[in-house]
Amino acid sequence: MNLPKKIISFMLVNCEIKSIWYIIFRILVWRDNLYLKIWNRKYNFRKFEYNVFSKGASDTLFILGNGTSIKQLDDKKWSIIKQHFSVGVNLWLLHDFIPDCYSVELSKDAPEGYLLTRSEILSSKLRNTSSVSFLLHPRGVHPDTFPIPKEFFGKTFIYRPCQSLSHSVKFPRYAIQRVIRWTCGHYEQDICFGDGASIERIISLAIKARKKKIILVGIDLNTSSSFYTNNNHYLAQLGGTLPDTAKQKTTLHKTADSSQKRITVLDTVPLLAIYAREHGVDVLVENPGSALAAELTVLDWSTLE
Repeated sequence: MNLPKKIISFMLVNCEIKSIWYIIFRILVWRDNLYLKIWNRKYNFRKFEYNVFSKGASDTLFILGNGTSIKQLDDKKWSIIKQHFSVGVNLWLLHDFIPDCYSVELSKDAPEGYLLTRSEILSSKLRNTSSVSFLLHPRGVHPDTFPIPKEFFGKTFIYRPCQSLSHSVKFPRYAIQRVIRWTCGHYEQDICFGDGASIERIISLAIKARKKKIILVGIDLNTSSSFYTNNNHYLAQLGGTLPDTAKQKTTLHKTADSSQKRITVLDTVPLLAIYAREHGVDVLVENPGSALAAELTVLDWSTLE
């Protein structure tokens, strides 16, 4: 076989391998729909829809992470955030600011009572409001215990995250880009891109919801410390301890640490931002010291005043 034929053969084989990977991947995605329907009926949960992220005429969405830069926001900035739709991620439930939506998930290795404690914290915090919604990532080993107060089950929306398989293949960038295109450009409203991090999934859903600005606040990633680290005001709500205390000793946030996972958010979020920009959406980062600041535009707060 001469060289041109070898090259063509190699390309065809690799394309075929990629196709096989993604055929399997797509079957797994649609399989998820079966148990989601059961959960929706049993608990009155609903599948995610674009209008979940609606707030008046605003086309801006804030994703509120747990980084220490949160402590640098002043009252004026919090007032601006309040004018737009905001999603608080994971342990944001400890923070005094109540967002429009909490993003929670069923931890694969949560100790007994961990999820129930979160639910109790939120039940107390949200006693005087009924407008908050929840995003639920359904996974883990506690299928009947949720970090969500029962009175908010009817405002809980489930989505289906799709992994790119980039951790397993020799073409990770291609895999990530392909799945971003599929999930953000096609598929049903509740399907999104996600390789293991909450911010990937919420950015993906916000792109699909046609937001014009997606702003990452408290997404620092260059440290594992959080706004609640060594802060008794917040830790007291969880009895003074956290199940993931050991993770606080690492240098980087686990989703950005390439020693813990082959592909990190430092790989995936910039690719999400590129796709978003091609479709008229800006993904911005608030903290100029964030590990993502080298790849994303840093927010100019004056543009939101």
